[in-house]
Amino acid sequence: PYDLAGCVNDAKNWARTLAALQFEVTTLHDQAATRSAVLAAFGSLVSSATAGDVIVFQFAGHGTQVDDMDGDESDSLDEAFCPADFTQGRLLIDDDIRAVIAELKPGVNLTCFIDCCHSGTITRALVPGGRAATPPPGSRARCGIWVASRS
Repeated sequence: PYDLAGCVNDAKNWARTLAALQFEVTTLHDQAATRSAVLAAFGSLVSSATAGDVIVFQFAGHGTQVDDMDGDESDSLDEAFCPADFTQGRLLIDDDIRAVIAELKPGVNLTCFIDCCHSGTITRALVPGGRAATPPPGSRARCGIWVASRS
């Protein structure tokens, strides 16, 4: 009942496009895209990036909102991705994403492509002041792509 058949296709298309642009691409599809696997892969992508790197994070799948437990949301709702194991309560909330992004080193350029419901503020506060970094010539490009399309 949670199938979104087009999401894996979208991820594969992103992967092909980014690979053609010289990005190293890692993917997680379907049941491989559990909460812990996504956090580990995204965390590894961010922690291994150094100044001058351009990294990309892409998500296509279900999204939702849940009650905000730490009081940081003006509408009292956290935005959340629904990884493959979300039916067991393993959502990936915006606070989880923010914790990974907080580990970005200076000079790393992160772009996120989020294709799910309630994604509007899921990556808020990525860059203080909303300024994007410009990568220097010769920077290294890598991409972490994952999708939780079927449960």
